[in-house]
Amino acid sequence: MSAIGQGGVEIEVPRGWDGGVHLRVAPVVPPVAEVLGAGALAGGDLAPAEAATGDSAALVTVHAATFPLPPVRGDYGSGAVETMGAEDVFVSLLEFGASSTGSALFSQAGLVLPLDPEAFTTQQLQRPQRGQGGLQVFFTEAGRSFCAYVVIGSWAQRHRLVPLASELLAGLRIAAG
Repeated sequence: MSAIGQGGVEIEVPRGWDGGVHLRVAPVVPPVAEVLGAGALAGGDLAPAEAATGDSAALVTVHAATFPLPPVRGDYGSGAVETMGAEDVFVSLLEFGASSTGSALFSQAGLVLPLDPEAFTTQQLQRPQRGQGGLQVFFTEAGRSFCAYVVIGSWAQRHRLVPLASELLAGLRIAAG
């Protein structure tokens, strides 16, 4: 395993996985509905952290997968999930702005592990691909709001693949922002 991290978020990436962490920019006080609106969920990714200004904040995005990640991909894995095989797992951890903390969507305290294979569906995919399954979990940890988005290459094999995602996420450490 090797640790990757940035911005107070670190994760242990298991051997054989590919992973990366980067910062992206979001307005300091965006309404939650705007952040989670159709643009964000339909591929409207946020700008790289280099674009940060006094009215914006750098937020962490972590990607990890059991397959080689393409260098260019969206926050929710567009460009990557299309290349997954049936045996693969993709995980995206996205931080949301401070205005999200305390909202109903992010009311779950911490990421509950292990993930439940029965919670995965073919209906929770940002970019639906035949046979895949997914899960989104919104939570707050260390005063910071996150979405864990997990895609498995085969929904039919969820009982075998979901534990791989749980193992990865068990190595997640989040420091107060």
